[in-house]
Amino acid sequence: MRKVFNGSTYGTIKCKNLDELQKAIISGGYFKRTPNDDFYYRAVPCSQYLPDDVVLLERRCTTSKTTYCTFFYKIEKDEKEKIYSGESLENVILKNVEDWAKEIKPNTMTAFHGKRYKSFINAIPNEFLCKNKFFDKLKSSLKKGFIKRFGDNFKNENVQNFVKACEKVINDKQKEIKEKF
Repeated sequence: MRKVFNGSTYGTIKCKNLDELQKAIISGGYFKRTPNDDFYYRAVPCSQYLPDDVVLLERRCTTSKTTYCTFFYKIEKDEKEKIYSGESLENVILKNVEDWAKEIKPNTMTAFHGKRYKSFINAIPNEFLCKNKFFDKLKSSLKKGFIKRFGDNFKNENVQNFVKACEKVINDKQKEIKEKF
């Protein structure tokens, strides 16, 4: 369904790094409003005139590649807020993987109120997954999180089996990306 701007917006994106946000909007790259935001955002084409401070954004869930919707957002400069795109978003994603490793439940592969680890990995935007060495960085972040979580027990056989199961999710995604691109 084609979105038509009627003068109202769904919300406001506030940020102090407006130039970085504009760069992400123009390039069609993803960004996040906060490191723990549950959504990735990116600009999508709009076939009608929009005011300079309004943009049509796709909002996609960080734990579901297929859960997304589009809304018009107003863009404002604000010295308190920062958006994350490009390399800073990549660093946020890697930190989030590390945090998952510290919180994940071995029997369900979920963390953060039941969010599934595999869905989280699958929802990472392709613009990062296609980068050279990104999967190595994901595995490194995963290992850092597990070392922080398990400490001296990291070498335990059960822990290593669990680590391998989590790495398999990343390896399967890497294989899928290689086949696709």
